[in-house]
Amino acid sequence: MADVPSTSQIIAAMEQLLSKTMSSLDDRLTSQARSIEVLKTTVSQTDSLLERVLESLDSLQAGSEPSELPEESLLHRPAV
Repeated sequence: MADVPSTSQIIAAMEQLLSKTMSSLDDRLTSQARSIEVLKTTVSQTDSLLERVLESLDSLQAGSEPSELPEESLLHRPAV
C-alpha cells in the first residue's frame, strides 16, 4: 500500500497536467489569433492592390476605346 499514491497526490498531479495543457492551449490560441490578424492585413492589402490594378486596367481600356489600339489599326489599314 505504500506505493499507491494518495488521493491528494493524484489530484495535485492532475491539476498540474491540466494547468500545463491549458497553458499550451492558450499559447496556441494566441499564436493563431496573431496569424489571423496578419492574414486579415494581408488580404486587405491584396484587395486594395487588386482594386488599383483593376482601376488602372479600366482607365487604360477607356482610353483606348475611342480609337483602335495600334496593333489593330495596322491590321485594318485601308489599301492605297
